[in-house]
Amino acid sequence: KHKLVLLDKKIDGITGDYAAVYQNFESDIYSAVTEARELIFKYKGLNIIFPNHTYHAKEILKGFQRFCIENCWKGKIVSDIRREVIVPGEAYITLMENDLVTLIKKAKAAGLKVGKDIGILSYNESPLKEILLDGITVMSTDHAQMGRTAAKMILENKREHIENPFRLILRNSL
Repeated sequence: KHKLVLLDKKIDGITGDYAAVYQNFESDIYSAVTEARELIFKYKGLNIIFPNHTYHAKEILKGFQRFCIENCWKGKIVSDIRREVIVPGEAYITLMENDLVTLIKKAKAAGLKVGKDIGILSYNESPLKEILLDGITVMSTDHAQMGRTAAKMILENKREHIENPFRLILRNSL
């Protein structure tokens, strides 16, 4: 265990002296949607596209639900965006790139303008999201920082557990 470095997510059952750079999934999404609250409140409801079979942490749903409950806000979990009717006046959180593409295609087919008729907030920053539809709002861990922190811990032989920074980047889609 003294050589183990966990990245991205802590794993239940692993104990002892090891290094970890992890995301706090529940807190991260809660903080990001809270920061974007005023933009989200332009819409009638907030939907999170969370497939039944996904590698994403279930804690994301806990943070989403906590935000909706604390703000008395209509929240819905969508397991399959392909079967969902896109509702004007609602905002959508996408975790998977394929779901983002499907959502945008469905919005275009329905004649809906992203950032006006529907809102989109996507997980994980990428260069494509900076330019797609003049910018997709994202919430993302800092993957580069995660690598730097892990490398520093290895070089310095440290076995700490460090929560990685998470940020909201506001763009035109919300």
